[in-house]
Parts: sequence; C-alpha cells; structure tokens
Amino acid sequence: MTAALCLALHLGNRFLTETIRRQLELTPGFEQFTRIQLGQRYSALLASAEKILANISPASVLTPHDADYPHLLRETAHAPFALFLKGDRSLLMRDKVSMVGTREPSAAGREAAIALARDFSRSGKTIVSGIARGIDSLCHHAALEAGGSTIAVLPNGHNHLYPLENRDIYEKAREGRQILLVSEYLPDQKPMKHHFVRRNRIIAGLSDLTVFVEGPLKSGAMITVGVALSEGRDVAALRHPNLLANAGGEKLIAEGAIDVTDRAFCAQTLPE
Repeated sequence: MTAALCLALHLGNRFLTETIRRQLELTPGFEQFTRIQLGQRYSALLASAEKILANISPASVLTPHDADYPHLLRETAHAPFALFLKGDRSLLMRDKVSMVGTREPSAAGREAAIALARDFSRSGKTIVSGIARGIDSLCHHAALEAGGSTIAVLPNGHNHLYPLENRDIYEKAREGRQILLVSEYLPDQKPMKHHFVRRNRIIAGLSDLTVFVEGPLKSGAMITVGVALSEGRDVAALRHPNLLANAGGEKLIAEGAIDVTDRAFCAQTLPE
C-alpha cells in the first residue's frame, strides 16, 4: 500500500483507485465477497489512503520516476519504491561517503570515526550513516561540527524519534540545516526489527564508497558492506592494533578492501 500511496502523489487518484482494487483482489476469500462487502472494504481502504495522503507533501517524497531520485540508489538491485524526506534534500545531489560500524566502539574507534568524518566533510563529501548509537552517531555529529553535511537513513518514519540520543539531528533536520532524514517508511511508521536490516541497502546504495570504521564479523555494518560489494561499490576499512573490536575490518582488508591508512587512498580522497 505504501507504494501505491507514493505513486498516487505523482500519478493521481485514478492510479490509487486502481491499485486498491487490485489489493482487494489479492485478499483471501475475495471470490466469496458480496458486492456490498467489496464496496465496504474498498471504501475503507480508499478513506485510509486519502487520509494518509492528505498529511504528506508531494515535495517530501521521491520515487524512481523523479529526476532527482539519487542515481546511485536507482541503479541498485532493490532500490526503494519511495523515499520520504525531511530536511535539506539538495544533499542527495552531492558527493557522498557512507560510514558504518559498531554500536560499541573502542576509544580508538571513536577517534577514528570522528577524524574520518571530519576529513571527508572538509573534502566536500556528505556523510551518510544510519543514525544508530556508536559509530553512526559519531560520524553524523563530526560532519556537522566540521561545517559539513550528513544524511541519516532511518529504520522508521521521520515522525518517530529514534534513537532518543539523536534528538538534535531530528531537530536540525526540521530546520533544514545541512541534514537530511531519509526513510522508505511512511512518516508515522514505528521502527521494527526487520527495518534495521532493510535500511542498510539504502546506506550502501547512496554512495560509491562505504567505510567500515570498526566492528565485529557479524553486525549490521557488515551487512551494509556486503550490499556495497554486491553492487560493485568501493569498500574501505581500518586496520590498527588499538581498534579492539575490529574483526570485521581486519577481514575486509585481508579480502581486498581499501586500507584507509593507505597513502594513495588518503591523497586521493582526503584533504591535506
């Protein structure tokens, strides 16, 4: 139904009506419905859809049919059918770097996340991450502190504040200050467990480079890296003895990921 709502914003209520009719046809027991029952169900679905649409501005939604839908994301195998936006949507058109990692970074991991996010920001890159505590939050805030910009990909609709510790990011996005909240979910959707995995493909899909700062072998960050690799995107990681929870990063570098400490990479990617 979300897809139908989004396209209706662009194609009109005729498309919405047709989509609801098709939804009814997929309902178990459809063949046994009486005409009155069908009419009642149709009216209820249409009323619900129109109520949701009335509270969504067309300017806050992007579908792959729109010219300014991020081209890197459009090229992925499972591009979202719709993106709901809050904040500075011009950030979607800028050069971006995705940064991911553990929710429980070591002291060295925290320092690395902050330093890298600042350096990428100063080189003109917009930082993309998943607004989770730990590495994600550090990267978002470091980008802003460096005078840069950041895109937060949400596992929920942007009317729900999650996690609470990042309230300031939500507030700045409402002010349109160098922040964009991106979600494939309707504004009032609460976060669900499976949403966290699904949003990883958006984090990876928005950029041509994903940086794994620190993390174990099994984590959401490694899932994001897996998506990036499957899409033919570059992946970079860190290797340092003081990164105490970095089995994931060590494995990635051993398998051919870019080493962030490599001089050639730094010279090409980061400011002096």
